[in-house]
Amino acid sequence: MRLGLFIVFIFLFFVAKGQTQLDTLEGWWTMQDGQHYFEDQTTIKVKFVGEELWGMEDYYTAMVPQIGLPLQVIITATKKEDYLEVYTLTPSPEGCDD
Repeated sequence: MRLGLFIVFIFLFFVAKGQTQLDTLEGWWTMQDGQHYFEDQTTIKVKFVGEELWGMEDYYTAMVPQIGLPLQVIITATKKEDYLEVYTLTPSPEGCDD
């Protein structure tokens, strides 16, 4: 009986851990020295997740005339300890609030 409860507990733990809470955020996307950042009230490093986000350096360079200028974006992401895991990134159609 205890072994069964233990197995159920472990299963539920991994199911809960596997579900990721995604947040939709508006802010500024910048890149400096090959590192991507997201800025709203603070600045945080970004790690892109998923095949559709490969090649973001080229995309950023094409969207922004000079490296380092911010691009207004809407992202879906999950917060990790010291960075954001970004799953989608869309240029903001109306701009962002300052």
